[in-house]
Amino acid sequence: MRLVTIRGVNEALKAAPSGRAAYGDPALPLAPGMVEAIAGFLRGE
Repeated sequence: MRLVTIRGVNEALKAAPSGRAAYGDPALPLAPGMVEAIAGFLRGE
């Protein structure tokens, strides 16, 4: 397991300039690198 830091990501796992913007916009994608980090964790990397 390794520590992955993705800057600018809120608790919704989305990169948003303001915290509330990510909650009101379901079309906003996950932050870049987030899917890869989660998949790596699940694979035990």
